[in-house]
Amino acid sequence: MYFETEGIVLKRRKITDSDVFMTLFTLKLGKIQVFVKGGNYPKNALSKGTHPFTLADYSLRGSQKYTLAQVEVKNSFYHFREDLKTLSYGSYFVDFADKSLKEDEHNHALYHLLLDALTALHRDRLEEVKTYFEVRALKALGVLPELSACTKCGGKENLTYFSIPEGGVVCTECHQSTGRGEKIHPAMIQLMRFILRASLEEYLKKEINGLLLDKMDIFINDYMAYHLDLAPLKTKKFLKIYE
Repeated sequence: MYFETEGIVLKRRKITDSDVFMTLFTLKLGKIQVFVKGGNYPKNALSKGTHPFTLADYSLRGSQKYTLAQVEVKNSFYHFREDLKTLSYGSYFVDFADKSLKEDEHNHALYHLLLDALTALHRDRLEEVKTYFEVRALKALGVLPELSACTKCGGKENLTYFSIPEGGVVCTECHQSTGRGEKIHPAMIQLMRFILRASLEEYLKKEINGLLLDKMDIFINDYMAYHLDLAPLKTKKFLKIYE
């Protein structure tokens, strides 16, 4: 069987001196493993499509077990390799996508989000891009927080608390009666709402306070730890050296 699909390389691993396997996030087939014969040889025409971050049109043979037949690179994101900080953020994004998806799992929203985030990493505002990526990823993975109504009573006023276990905001009255939720700054709720309705390009036109981004990072770490079945990612821990 023969397939043609656009894809992004999430991971590459050498299996012999000459051959490699790559984890490919594709539009048509979801997340798959692809064997590349001779992919470890730079002069092999297929090797250019095997490196992490690479966006390309892939021609694949097989069914469930895929072999790379042809590749046409659209963007290698080569500039990531020229700056360790940019490389680190890109590595976190592809690692997050890899760890979030099962084999053969499709997620078009996450695919397009990943592509947008990688494309935006030629800019200086890397932490802003990360926050956008993470909030939108929560939506793509089906664990988006409830931001518009109290998770206890459904009310839409005085939403000044947030319950991570219940996955959303809690109004002042329900907090006082049940003790549920922790105080959350209104600016964090406003920022998440803005991210969910804005394109990445529109979002990056907005100036965002660095302290707010720091608070968002702590909040998102705690929220993801509770709602996503993900072990702590080493690629995200590595970003701490730039703070």
